[in-house]
Amino acid sequence: MRIKGILKLTALIVVIALAGSYAAYNVYRFITPQVPLAPIEEITKIITHKEVKTPELTIYRDGYAIVKEYREVIVSLGVNEVKITNLPKTIDFENIVIEDSTDARAEIIEVSYCYDVNLENLLEKVLGNSITVVIDKVNVTGQLISYSPSEGLILKIGENILVLKSFDKLIIPSNITYLEVKPTILCKINATVAGKHELEISYLIKNISWYANYVLVLGEENKVKDFKLWAVVNNHAGKEYKLAKVTLMDYNLHPILNQSKSFGNLERSIHGIYKLKEEIEIPHSFTKQILLHAANNVSYSKEYVADWEEYGNTVQIVLLLNNSVENNLGITLPKGSLKLFKEDNGVLQLIKVCYVNSTEKGELMKIPLKEAQNIMFNRRQCSCKVINGTKIVTYELKLKNLGEKDTNIVVLEHVCEGGEVINATHRFTKTSVGIIEFHVNLKPHQEEVIVYEVMKGKVR
Repeated sequence: MRIKGILKLTALIVVIALAGSYAAYNVYRFITPQVPLAPIEEITKIITHKEVKTPELTIYRDGYAIVKEYREVIVSLGVNEVKITNLPKTIDFENIVIEDSTDARAEIIEVSYCYDVNLENLLEKVLGNSITVVIDKVNVTGQLISYSPSEGLILKIGENILVLKSFDKLIIPSNITYLEVKPTILCKINATVAGKHELEISYLIKNISWYANYVLVLGEENKVKDFKLWAVVNNHAGKEYKLAKVTLMDYNLHPILNQSKSFGNLERSIHGIYKLKEEIEIPHSFTKQILLHAANNVSYSKEYVADWEEYGNTVQIVLLLNNSVENNLGITLPKGSLKLFKEDNGVLQLIKVCYVNSTEKGELMKIPLKEAQNIMFNRRQCSCKVINGTKIVTYELKLKNLGEKDTNIVVLEHVCEGGEVINATHRFTKTSVGIIEFHVNLKPHQEEVIVYEVMKGKVR
């Protein structure tokens, strides 16, 4: 709808108290802009909205989330301007998608983002206009021709140029275009149907993340008495979500954003997707734990593992939990921090804090418990030679049982990508890409030496 005539806007004086110094300014106390918070253009009218339905958040590990909100507006036939507020401060303007789910033929013809709560934005909007500077209770009025944090204000007063690096107060005129004191999206919609429209607004935000936190209590007879997997959500995005449908993604979004700024390129191999059953509240500047999985009497076994890349020249006793439904698990377990407790005479004691990798359904969850004091392990590189342009490296792994019991040891070796084992004194298996596995049984006081050669490719 075209609004005829000129609306007379009452100037609103906003006093923003600022303490300390700013950039090259020595001292200023506060700024007093006299501005309307939202102009009305002749070809459109500003339409407010109300939030409908529960927002949906998809949260990634590395501080990003994709949010979908639903807003209801009442529009006229033709071009309407909708003002969308109550947005987080960390919204990424380049990743905003707005769709009209009511009017399939409606067109979103323009999307603008406004957020001006800083001195530099205010002054950029009044370049070329007249402003008043108060210095020692004296008002000085002139045309603002330049501003920068390092150089200060440059005013033209008649035929003179005044450079100011300190002042007490600024009085800014009321004709600033699109000044917003909160994050705001201004969207022009060309509607083919008048009335109530539901808008789906998807956007990317930062400073909201999650990580997995395991809390396990060991019981008797090789059982985990209490197994709890928590999702810890941190929200510092600048908005409170009173109720939200939340999905947690067990990977980082940042590498994908570097490839493309489009929402359409999010397909990749995913370790786990966790859709929370209940809607939850996510306050701003808040950390919350949400239970993802709980189980009792989860069976485990123990294994002696020598893995030089993970544990150096030590052998670790590792707890193995079969991630299966029969063992009261059977979900994809995300990587995360783990705290292991054990009851001793009725007192709960913390015995291990570590980090565990993700575990697919049907695989073994591995928890390093402690160093095995009765097994000695030493790994060294014996030789490195080039034969016919091919690099061949020889490694020696020495194990010795200092205890009084037979001990089975799993030895894991990380062969470089493209490397091939061409000779070994002991049989081995390839467990995954770049990893080979030896199994050694040591009698009391027995010593075993494994030697193997790796061909690492051509030398340039």
